[in-house]
Amino acid sequence: MRILFAIHTFLDRHCLPRNTYILGGSAAIHLHGIWNRFNDVDLYVPGLARHTEAICWGLKVDASGDKAGIFDNAKPVLIHGIRVADLPTLLRFKRWLNRPKDQEKILAVERAIRLE
Repeated sequence: MRILFAIHTFLDRHCLPRNTYILGGSAAIHLHGIWNRFNDVDLYVPGLARHTEAICWGLKVDASGDKAGIFDNAKPVLIHGIRVADLPTLLRFKRWLNRPKDQEKILAVERAIRLE
């Protein structure tokens, strides 16, 4: 629930709508039950022109627009009241980043998609 409170606090603080964001990154993978840790909460807010971050409920929340277009066609799923990116979108995102620290997460999401 702390993730939900952090998201809502962040959105309200920055006068952003609660019904258009999509949670991505490791926190989203965590909520899908695939990954057990995350460092921050990454939000994608359509039309947000600049990167914005804040600490809310003890969590670092980062928000940005979807500059790469990865989340444009996402089909968010509602998990614990949070709009979470679907697994195929998360996989595209992590592959696009292709950072060394994401390689295990990419494999974990690929496995989860095969099991769906």
